[in-house]
Amino acid sequence: MLSRKNWLSILAPFTLSRLIVLLIVFFVSQAHVIRHQAWEGEVISPHVELGSKEIKPALASIAMSGDARWYLQIAEFGYDFSNPEINKMRNWVFFPLVPFLIGLLSTITGSKILAGIILSNLSLLLCLRVLLEICREERMDDAQSERLLWLACFYPVSYFYSLPLTESVFALFLSSSFLFVRKRKYLLASCLLALGALTRPTGILILPAFALTLWLNSSLTLKNLLIFYIPAVIALLALFTFFYLNTGDPLAFIHNQKFWDRSGSVMTLLEKFRMNPGILLTGWNFTSLNVVTLLVATIAIFHFLKRKEWDYAAIIFLPVAAAINTGSVMSMARICMPLFPLLIFLSRTTQKSWSDRAVFLLFAVLLGIMTLLFALHVTSAMA
Repeated sequence: MLSRKNWLSILAPFTLSRLIVLLIVFFVSQAHVIRHQAWEGEVISPHVELGSKEIKPALASIAMSGDARWYLQIAEFGYDFSNPEINKMRNWVFFPLVPFLIGLLSTITGSKILAGIILSNLSLLLCLRVLLEICREERMDDAQSERLLWLACFYPVSYFYSLPLTESVFALFLSSSFLFVRKRKYLLASCLLALGALTRPTGILILPAFALTLWLNSSLTLKNLLIFYIPAVIALLALFTFFYLNTGDPLAFIHNQKFWDRSGSVMTLLEKFRMNPGILLTGWNFTSLNVVTLLVATIAIFHFLKRKEWDYAAIIFLPVAAAINTGSVMSMARICMPLFPLLIFLSRTTQKSWSDRAVFLLFAVLLGIMTLLFALHVTSAMA
Protein backbone atom coordinates (compact mmCIF):
# COMPACT_ATOMS: atom_id res chain seq x y z
CA MET A 1 0.00 0.00 0.00
CA LEU A 2 1.17 3.49 -0.81
CA SER A 3 1.56 5.97 1.99
CA ARG A 4 -0.02 9.41 1.98
CA LYS A 5 3.37 10.85 1.03
CA ASN A 6 3.62 8.50 -1.95
CA TRP A 7 0.17 9.48 -3.21
CA LEU A 8 1.09 13.14 -2.82
CA SER A 9 4.23 12.56 -4.90
CA ILE A 10 1.99 11.13 -7.64
CA LEU A 11 -0.91 13.57 -7.46
CA ALA A 12 1.19 16.75 -7.26
CA PRO A 13 2.89 16.50 -10.68
CA PHE A 14 -0.20 14.93 -12.27
CA THR A 15 -2.57 17.65 -11.06
CA LEU A 16 -0.26 20.59 -11.74
CA SER A 17 0.78 19.46 -15.23
CA ARG A 18 -2.79 18.58 -16.30
CA LEU A 19 -4.07 21.89 -14.92
CA ILE A 20 -1.47 23.82 -16.94
CA VAL A 21 -2.39 21.91 -20.10
CA LEU A 22 -6.11 22.45 -19.48
CA LEU A 23 -5.74 26.18 -18.82
CA ILE A 24 -3.68 26.75 -21.96
CA VAL A 25 -6.14 24.78 -24.08
CA PHE A 26 -9.10 26.58 -22.50
CA PHE A 27 -7.78 30.11 -23.14
CA VAL A 28 -6.71 29.25 -26.69
CA SER A 29 -10.17 27.79 -27.32
CA GLN A 30 -11.57 31.27 -26.60
CA ALA A 31 -9.15 33.04 -28.94
CA HIS A 32 -9.85 34.63 -32.30
CA VAL A 33 -6.89 35.14 -34.62
CA ILE A 34 -7.36 37.63 -37.45
CA ARG A 35 -4.82 38.05 -40.23
CA HIS A 36 -4.70 41.30 -42.17
CA GLN A 37 -2.30 43.46 -44.11
CA ALA A 38 -0.45 46.39 -42.53
CA TRP A 39 2.55 48.48 -43.41
CA GLU A 40 4.77 45.82 -41.77
CA GLY A 41 3.26 43.19 -44.06
CA GLU A 42 0.78 40.55 -42.91
CA VAL A 43 0.10 40.86 -39.18
CA ILE A 44 -1.92 38.76 -36.76
CA SER A 45 -4.41 40.39 -34.39
CA PRO A 46 -5.33 38.06 -31.52
CA HIS A 47 -8.43 38.52 -29.43
CA VAL A 48 -9.12 36.43 -26.32
CA GLU A 49 -12.42 36.96 -24.56
CA LEU A 50 -14.00 34.44 -22.21
CA GLY A 51 -17.36 33.46 -23.60
CA SER A 52 -16.51 34.68 -27.10
CA LYS A 53 -16.95 31.09 -28.33
CA GLU A 54 -19.08 28.25 -27.12
CA ILE A 55 -16.76 26.44 -24.75
CA LYS A 56 -17.78 22.84 -25.42
CA PRO A 57 -17.44 22.87 -29.26
CA ALA A 58 -14.23 24.92 -29.07
CA LEU A 59 -12.61 22.46 -26.65
CA ALA A 60 -13.91 19.50 -28.65
CA SER A 61 -12.30 20.90 -31.79
CA ILE A 62 -8.91 20.95 -30.07
CA ALA A 63 -9.37 17.54 -28.46
CA MET A 64 -10.09 16.02 -31.89
CA SER A 65 -6.93 17.44 -33.47
CA GLY A 66 -4.45 15.22 -35.28
CA ASP A 67 -4.60 11.48 -34.71
CA ALA A 68 -7.35 11.81 -32.10
CA ARG A 69 -9.85 12.36 -34.91
CA TRP A 70 -8.88 9.02 -36.45
CA TYR A 71 -9.22 7.11 -33.17
CA LEU A 72 -12.59 8.70 -32.46
CA GLN A 73 -13.81 7.88 -35.96
CA ILE A 74 -12.79 4.24 -35.51
CA ALA A 75 -14.57 4.20 -32.15
CA GLU A 76 -17.69 5.61 -33.84
CA PHE A 77 -17.76 3.86 -37.22
CA GLY A 78 -15.07 1.15 -37.12
CA TYR A 79 -12.34 0.67 -39.70
CA ASP A 80 -12.93 1.87 -43.25
CA PHE A 81 -12.30 -1.13 -45.49
CA SER A 82 -14.14 0.25 -48.51
CA ASN A 83 -11.95 0.02 -51.61
CA PRO A 84 -8.92 -1.36 -49.72
CA GLU A 85 -6.74 -1.04 -52.82
CA ILE A 86 -7.02 2.77 -52.94
CA ASN A 87 -3.58 4.26 -52.34
CA LYS A 88 -4.18 6.90 -49.71
CA MET A 89 -4.04 7.43 -45.94
CA ARG A 90 -6.25 4.85 -44.25
CA ASN A 91 -7.19 4.34 -40.62
CA TRP A 92 -5.74 0.82 -40.69
CA VAL A 93 -2.47 2.19 -39.29
CA PHE A 94 -4.18 2.71 -35.92
CA PHE A 95 -4.57 -0.29 -33.64
CA PRO A 96 -8.00 -1.25 -32.26
CA LEU A 97 -7.77 -1.48 -28.47
CA VAL A 98 -8.06 2.21 -27.57
CA PRO A 99 -10.99 2.87 -29.96
CA PHE A 100 -12.70 -0.18 -28.47
CA LEU A 101 -12.17 1.08 -24.92
CA ILE A 102 -13.36 4.57 -25.90
CA GLY A 103 -16.52 3.10 -27.39
CA LEU A 104 -17.09 1.00 -24.27
CA LEU A 105 -16.57 3.90 -21.89
CA SER A 106 -18.73 6.21 -24.01
CA THR A 107 -21.77 4.09 -23.13
CA ILE A 108 -21.35 5.57 -19.63
CA THR A 109 -20.18 9.11 -20.48
CA GLY A 110 -22.44 9.61 -23.50
CA SER A 111 -19.53 11.22 -25.38
CA LYS A 112 -16.64 9.52 -27.14
CA ILE A 113 -14.43 12.60 -26.77
CA LEU A 114 -15.04 12.71 -23.02
CA ALA A 115 -14.55 8.95 -22.81
CA GLY A 116 -11.18 9.23 -24.56
CA ILE A 117 -10.04 12.06 -22.29
CA ILE A 118 -11.08 10.17 -19.14
CA LEU A 119 -9.42 6.97 -20.37
CA SER A 120 -6.14 8.75 -21.14
CA ASN A 121 -5.94 10.73 -17.90
CA LEU A 122 -6.89 7.76 -15.74
CA SER A 123 -4.28 5.64 -17.53
CA LEU A 124 -1.65 8.31 -16.89
CA LEU A 125 -2.51 8.41 -13.20
CA LEU A 126 -2.29 4.62 -12.91
CA CYS A 127 0.94 4.63 -14.92
CA LEU A 128 2.51 7.04 -12.43
CA ARG A 129 1.55 4.63 -9.66
CA VAL A 130 3.28 1.80 -11.54
CA LEU A 131 6.35 3.94 -12.24
CA LEU A 132 6.70 4.66 -8.54
CA GLU A 133 6.69 0.91 -7.89
CA ILE A 134 9.33 0.40 -10.59
CA CYS A 135 11.44 3.03 -8.86
CA ARG A 136 11.21 0.92 -5.70
CA GLU A 137 12.30 -2.16 -7.63
CA GLU A 138 15.26 -0.15 -8.94
CA ARG A 139 16.07 0.94 -5.38
CA MET A 140 15.88 4.58 -6.38
CA ASP A 141 15.71 7.03 -3.49
CA ASP A 142 12.75 9.34 -2.89
CA ALA A 143 14.36 12.27 -4.68
CA GLN A 144 15.04 10.24 -7.83
CA SER A 145 11.55 8.72 -7.80
CA GLU A 146 9.81 12.06 -7.43
CA ARG A 147 12.00 13.59 -10.12
CA LEU A 148 11.02 10.79 -12.51
CA LEU A 149 7.32 11.43 -11.90
CA TRP A 150 7.67 15.18 -12.46
CA LEU A 151 9.65 14.60 -15.66
CA ALA A 152 6.99 12.16 -16.89
CA CYS A 153 4.17 14.65 -16.31
CA PHE A 154 6.03 17.66 -17.72
CA TYR A 155 7.55 15.89 -20.72
CA PRO A 156 7.43 18.47 -23.55
CA VAL A 157 4.66 16.72 -25.49
CA SER A 158 2.85 15.16 -22.52
CA TYR A 159 -0.38 16.91 -23.53
CA PHE A 160 -0.80 13.80 -25.69
CA TYR A 161 -1.28 11.92 -22.40
CA SER A 162 -4.57 13.75 -21.84
CA LEU A 163 -6.09 13.39 -25.31
CA PRO A 164 -8.15 10.57 -26.90
CA LEU A 165 -4.94 8.86 -28.00
CA THR A 166 -2.91 5.76 -27.15
CA GLU A 167 0.16 7.17 -25.39
CA SER A 168 -0.98 6.97 -21.76
CA VAL A 169 -2.74 3.60 -22.23
CA PHE A 170 0.35 2.14 -23.88
CA ALA A 171 2.63 3.61 -21.19
CA LEU A 172 0.46 1.92 -18.56
CA PHE A 173 0.57 -1.50 -20.26
CA LEU A 174 4.31 -1.28 -20.95
CA SER A 175 5.32 -0.24 -17.44
CA SER A 176 2.86 -2.65 -15.77
CA SER A 177 4.00 -5.65 -17.80
CA PHE A 178 7.62 -4.85 -16.97
CA LEU A 179 6.82 -4.48 -13.26
CA PHE A 180 5.04 -7.84 -13.13
CA VAL A 181 7.93 -9.54 -14.91
CA ARG A 182 10.20 -8.20 -12.18
CA LYS A 183 7.76 -9.61 -9.62
CA ARG A 184 7.80 -12.97 -11.49
CA LYS A 185 4.07 -12.83 -12.24
CA TYR A 186 4.62 -13.88 -15.83
CA LEU A 187 1.08 -14.74 -16.95
CA LEU A 188 -0.30 -11.37 -15.79
CA ALA A 189 2.68 -9.60 -17.36
CA SER A 190 2.15 -11.42 -20.65
CA CYS A 191 -1.55 -10.50 -20.80
CA LEU A 192 -0.74 -6.84 -20.19
CA LEU A 193 1.96 -6.95 -22.86
CA ALA A 194 -0.53 -8.51 -25.30
CA LEU A 195 -2.90 -5.62 -24.63
CA GLY A 196 0.02 -3.23 -25.24
CA ALA A 197 0.66 -4.92 -28.58
CA LEU A 198 -2.98 -4.24 -29.55
CA THR A 199 -2.68 -0.60 -28.49
CA ARG A 200 -0.05 0.66 -30.93
CA PRO A 201 2.61 -0.81 -33.26
CA THR A 202 5.33 0.11 -30.76
CA GLY A 203 3.92 -2.68 -28.60
CA ILE A 204 5.10 -5.20 -31.20
CA LEU A 205 8.55 -3.67 -31.37
CA ILE A 206 9.27 -3.97 -27.64
CA LEU A 207 8.29 -7.66 -27.44
CA PRO A 208 11.87 -8.94 -27.93
CA ALA A 209 13.13 -6.66 -25.15
CA PHE A 210 11.19 -8.65 -22.59
CA ALA A 211 13.18 -11.80 -23.36
CA LEU A 212 16.14 -9.84 -22.04
CA THR A 213 14.13 -8.92 -18.95
CA LEU A 214 13.44 -12.60 -18.31
CA TRP A 215 17.13 -13.36 -18.78
CA LEU A 216 18.24 -10.62 -16.40
CA ASN A 217 15.59 -11.87 -13.99
CA SER A 218 17.22 -15.34 -14.14
CA SER A 219 13.97 -16.70 -15.55
CA LEU A 220 14.79 -17.33 -19.20
CA THR A 221 13.41 -20.86 -19.61
CA LEU A 222 11.34 -22.37 -22.41
CA LYS A 223 8.35 -22.63 -20.08
CA ASN A 224 8.52 -18.97 -19.07
CA LEU A 225 9.03 -17.87 -22.68
CA LEU A 226 5.91 -19.78 -23.73
CA ILE A 227 3.87 -18.41 -20.83
CA PHE A 228 5.08 -14.92 -21.56
CA TYR A 229 4.78 -14.74 -25.34
CA ILE A 230 1.80 -16.96 -26.20
CA PRO A 231 -0.88 -14.35 -25.25
CA ALA A 232 0.87 -11.67 -27.34
CA VAL A 233 1.31 -14.03 -30.29
CA ILE A 234 -2.36 -15.04 -30.17
CA ALA A 235 -3.45 -11.38 -29.99
CA LEU A 236 -1.25 -10.38 -32.91
CA LEU A 237 -2.28 -13.37 -35.04
CA ALA A 238 -5.90 -12.36 -34.48
CA LEU A 239 -5.07 -8.78 -35.50
CA PHE A 240 -3.15 -9.85 -38.61
CA THR A 241 -5.97 -12.21 -39.58
CA PHE A 242 -8.48 -9.38 -39.16
CA PHE A 243 -6.48 -7.15 -41.51
CA TYR A 244 -5.98 -9.99 -44.00
CA LEU A 245 -9.68 -10.83 -44.17
CA ASN A 246 -10.60 -7.18 -44.77
CA THR A 247 -7.74 -5.97 -46.98
CA GLY A 248 -6.00 -9.07 -48.29
CA ASP A 249 -2.84 -7.91 -46.53
CA PRO A 250 -2.06 -9.02 -42.94
CA LEU A 251 0.45 -6.17 -42.67
CA ALA A 252 -1.79 -3.49 -44.12
CA PHE A 253 -1.04 -1.22 -41.15
CA ILE A 254 2.66 -1.25 -42.10
CA HIS A 255 2.28 -0.94 -45.86
CA ASN A 256 -0.04 2.06 -45.55
CA GLN A 257 2.61 4.02 -43.61
CA LYS A 258 4.14 5.36 -46.82
CA PHE A 259 1.03 7.49 -47.34
CA TRP A 260 1.64 9.06 -43.91
CA ASP A 261 5.03 10.47 -44.99
CA ARG A 262 6.87 7.43 -43.62
CA SER A 263 8.76 5.82 -46.46
CA GLY A 264 12.46 5.40 -46.83
CA SER A 265 15.33 4.26 -44.64
CA VAL A 266 18.07 5.55 -42.38
CA MET A 267 20.03 6.52 -45.48
CA THR A 268 17.03 8.51 -46.73
CA LEU A 269 16.95 10.34 -43.41
CA LEU A 270 20.68 11.13 -43.54
CA GLU A 271 20.30 12.42 -47.09
CA LYS A 272 17.45 14.72 -45.97
CA PHE A 273 19.66 16.21 -43.26
CA ARG A 274 22.55 16.58 -45.69
CA MET A 275 20.38 18.45 -48.16
CA ASN A 276 18.62 20.62 -45.55
CA PRO A 277 20.77 20.76 -42.39
CA GLY A 278 19.20 23.96 -41.05
CA ILE A 279 15.55 22.92 -40.87
CA LEU A 280 14.21 23.34 -37.33
CA LEU A 281 10.53 22.80 -38.08
CA THR A 282 8.60 21.87 -41.17
CA GLY A 283 5.02 20.79 -41.77
CA TRP A 284 4.04 18.04 -39.37
CA ASN A 285 7.61 17.52 -38.17
CA PHE A 286 9.01 19.55 -35.26
CA THR A 287 12.43 18.55 -36.52
CA SER A 288 14.61 20.20 -33.86
CA LEU A 289 12.68 18.74 -30.92
CA ASN A 290 12.58 15.30 -32.53
CA VAL A 291 16.30 15.32 -33.32
CA VAL A 292 17.17 16.34 -29.75
CA THR A 293 14.94 13.52 -28.50
CA LEU A 294 16.72 11.10 -30.81
CA LEU A 295 20.11 12.22 -29.46
CA VAL A 296 18.98 11.90 -25.82
CA ALA A 297 17.50 8.47 -26.54
CA THR A 298 20.78 7.38 -28.17
CA ILE A 299 22.78 8.53 -25.14
CA ALA A 300 20.32 6.69 -22.89
CA ILE A 301 20.81 3.49 -24.89
CA PHE A 302 24.58 3.64 -24.41
CA HIS A 303 24.05 4.46 -20.73
CA PHE A 304 22.04 1.27 -20.25
CA LEU A 305 24.43 -0.82 -22.33
CA LYS A 306 27.32 0.36 -20.17
CA ARG A 307 25.41 -0.68 -17.05
CA LYS A 308 24.45 -4.01 -18.70
CA GLU A 309 20.76 -3.18 -18.44
CA TRP A 310 20.13 -4.77 -21.80
CA ASP A 311 16.34 -4.77 -21.54
CA TYR A 312 16.14 -1.05 -20.87
CA ALA A 313 18.43 -0.40 -23.84
CA ALA A 314 16.28 -2.60 -26.09
CA ILE A 315 12.99 -1.00 -25.00
CA ILE A 316 14.31 2.34 -26.26
CA PHE A 317 16.39 1.11 -29.19
CA LEU A 318 13.83 -1.01 -31.05
CA PRO A 319 11.09 1.67 -31.45
CA VAL A 320 13.65 4.38 -32.20
CA ALA A 321 15.45 2.25 -34.79
CA ALA A 322 12.17 1.35 -36.48
CA ALA A 323 11.10 5.00 -36.55
CA ILE A 324 14.25 6.38 -38.16
CA ASN A 325 14.21 3.51 -40.65
CA THR A 326 11.08 5.11 -42.14
CA GLY A 327 13.24 7.98 -43.36
CA SER A 328 11.93 10.54 -40.88
CA VAL A 329 12.29 11.70 -37.27
CA MET A 330 8.65 12.82 -37.26
CA SER A 331 6.91 12.09 -33.93
CA MET A 332 10.16 10.96 -32.29
CA ALA A 333 9.41 12.90 -29.09
CA ARG A 334 5.96 11.32 -28.99
CA ILE A 335 7.28 7.81 -29.72
CA CYS A 336 9.83 8.02 -26.91
CA MET A 337 7.44 9.53 -24.35
CA PRO A 338 5.86 6.24 -23.10
CA LEU A 339 9.24 4.43 -22.97
CA PHE A 340 9.81 4.59 -19.21
CA PRO A 341 13.55 3.66 -19.30
CA LEU A 342 14.16 7.08 -20.86
CA LEU A 343 12.68 8.66 -17.70
CA ILE A 344 14.89 6.46 -15.54
CA PHE A 345 17.91 7.68 -17.49
CA LEU A 346 16.90 11.34 -17.12
CA SER A 347 16.23 10.90 -13.41
CA ARG A 348 19.64 9.31 -12.86
CA THR A 349 21.55 11.93 -14.81
CA THR A 350 19.95 15.01 -13.25
CA GLN A 351 20.77 14.32 -9.61
CA LYS A 352 22.63 17.57 -9.05
CA SER A 353 20.26 20.33 -7.97
CA TRP A 354 21.25 22.69 -10.79
CA SER A 355 20.73 20.05 -13.52
CA ASP A 356 17.49 18.92 -11.91
CA ARG A 357 16.09 22.45 -11.93
CA ALA A 358 17.42 23.25 -15.39
CA VAL A 359 15.91 20.15 -17.02
CA PHE A 360 12.57 20.57 -15.24
CA LEU A 361 12.40 24.25 -16.20
CA LEU A 362 13.20 23.35 -19.80
CA PHE A 363 10.53 20.64 -19.80
CA ALA A 364 7.92 22.96 -18.25
CA VAL A 365 8.62 25.78 -20.74
CA LEU A 366 8.56 23.41 -23.71
CA LEU A 367 5.35 21.79 -22.47
CA GLY A 368 3.70 25.21 -22.30
CA ILE A 369 4.91 26.19 -25.78
CA MET A 370 4.03 22.87 -27.38
CA THR A 371 0.58 22.81 -25.75
CA LEU A 372 -0.05 26.34 -27.02
CA LEU A 373 0.99 25.36 -30.55
CA PHE A 374 -1.14 22.23 -30.40
CA ALA A 375 -4.19 24.18 -29.25
CA LEU A 376 -3.61 26.61 -32.14
CA HIS A 377 -3.70 23.62 -34.52
CA VAL A 378 -0.06 24.01 -35.55
CA THR A 379 0.66 20.75 -37.36
CA SER A 380 4.21 20.34 -36.04
CA ALA A 381 2.81 20.06 -32.50
CA MET A 382 0.11 17.58 -33.53
CA ALA A 383 2.33 14.72 -34.73
